[in-house]
Amino acid sequence: MNRVATGIPGLDTILKGGFIEKRTYLILGSPGVGKTILSLQYLLEGISNGERCLCINMIEPSSTMISNGESFGWDLSEIDMVDLTRAGLQTHGSYEVFSPAEVENSSIFSAVYDAIDQYKPQRLVIDSVTQMSHVSADHYQFRRQILCLMLKLSEMGCTTLMTHEPNALAQDMYTGLAVDGILMLRRELSQQKLVEVRSVEVQKFRGSDYAAGVHYFRFGDEGIKLFPSGRSSRRVEQMSSEQLVFGIDRLDALLGGGLEIGTTTLTSGPTGVGKSTLVAQFLTEVALKQSKKCLYLSFEEAPSSIIKRNEGIGIPLKECVDKGIVRLEYVHPRQYYPDELAMMTFEHLDEGVEVVALDGIRGYEFAMQPYGNPLNSLNNLLAELGRRGVTVVLTNEVEVIAGGELKATETGASHMCDNLILMRYSEFEAEVIKLIGCLKKRLSPFEPELRQLRIEPGPVGLKLGPKLQNLSGILTGVPTMAQSEQ
Repeated sequence: MNRVATGIPGLDTILKGGFIEKRTYLILGSPGVGKTILSLQYLLEGISNGERCLCINMIEPSSTMISNGESFGWDLSEIDMVDLTRAGLQTHGSYEVFSPAEVENSSIFSAVYDAIDQYKPQRLVIDSVTQMSHVSADHYQFRRQILCLMLKLSEMGCTTLMTHEPNALAQDMYTGLAVDGILMLRRELSQQKLVEVRSVEVQKFRGSDYAAGVHYFRFGDEGIKLFPSGRSSRRVEQMSSEQLVFGIDRLDALLGGGLEIGTTTLTSGPTGVGKSTLVAQFLTEVALKQSKKCLYLSFEEAPSSIIKRNEGIGIPLKECVDKGIVRLEYVHPRQYYPDELAMMTFEHLDEGVEVVALDGIRGYEFAMQPYGNPLNSLNNLLAELGRRGVTVVLTNEVEVIAGGELKATETGASHMCDNLILMRYSEFEAEVIKLIGCLKKRLSPFEPELRQLRIEPGPVGLKLGPKLQNLSGILTGVPTMAQSEQ
């Protein structure tokens, strides 16, 4: 079966290659959701391929449609347009033999047939079929006429989009049964009533597989852009044994030499303990010393603040950003759909990025909460990054400052990670100290001891102390000296 490119970024991926040639598809959606914009993009794709394209307008005058297209920078002059917005509205006195619906129905379908015979389109948009049903004598007449029209279009080799209102389709399910596919466009408010969410769902696609589920889209400068939902599975192939290091001898020794390429590492700890600083240290080290291009996505702190803070402790993050070997971006809450953020991340991979940092999980959850379950989205993102062999580091904030129940995360995200670094506060000799240790490492052994972590100004930066010996109950927050055996 030959495929017809849709012209809408992302939609061909969802449809596994585009619409099937010579078939008719229904575009459902409430007023203002984007049905006409999607249809025009479809026709413009045909024009770019040298195809004959026809748009039959029954709701919006052609002049208005052309004007609206100009707002996207589109030239619609090569699309043949037939304006039937006034069809059936003219007054010719009263009908004494036939009912008004019978006369108007015959007139509007005749006009459609005349336009098709005149322009012989390879791509056709009828906007909208709802209006055609309104002037039909009865449901039977409309069904008969629409089926005959679809058969004629198929015989002509025309691939057709018809727009339709969801409520009208509910009253006449036959049209939905007759067409070869249905795309449902939705515009809703998020559960918190703060964000407008636009999505498309393929409800029917005869003769082909497709990507099921809800796929988000937004209007850009060039029209609609879709973000296909990612559903990647965790990789099963063998990971690389090559390791990336932090550049801090005692920390790298604690981790059994470093972090294996292609693994996902979670750094968990309370606020202010040094999680983001540890990430910055790792990224600058692998960028400068191991020639790995990195992407740093911050969900909680502005780039200027991150750079200034690391400059104060001797971590050359600014140098890496200026050189372009670390890309530092702030993800504002509700700036991206989950799959839009994933697509942006993958575009960086295409440009050579091999290490990705997500700082931190709580900020990600807050940003993605309006669009469903954030953990599902995060799991899909991490799975795809892992499948591509990308090394990922995450940070997660826990509410417990010291002591309390020992949890890696409070959201159940630790199962997504290969390595787990624990950071905590503790009190010792009337001083608050920072602790770091490794709880999990999937591909290599590690040292189980806890060490004290210091963050010092100047060129020293991060510094790990020796093993904490002769202390017990460290993770309770109040360690005590262990009694030596007599």
